Amino acid sequence: MKMTKKNLETLFKVSLAVTGVATLVLGGAALFDIDLSDGLKRVLGALDLVAVPAFVYAAMTKIKGIPSDKE
Repeated sequence: MKMTKKNLETLFKVSLAVTGVATLVLGGAALFDIDLSDGLKRVLGALDLVAVPAFVYAAMTKIKGIPSDKE
């Protein structure tokens, strides 16, 4: 799949949102001493493990610049 600017922006925004939500939920639960179920912690952790590399890829590709295709 060719990464267009539109796809790159979508990947960047979605991965940033997923990472942010997972961090807020896990961090907030730890801060306020809320017990989350083990399954929820694992799902949020797995989503975070997928979203962070996607975010890094999108950010680095944006920094380097991609050849502009016809959008």
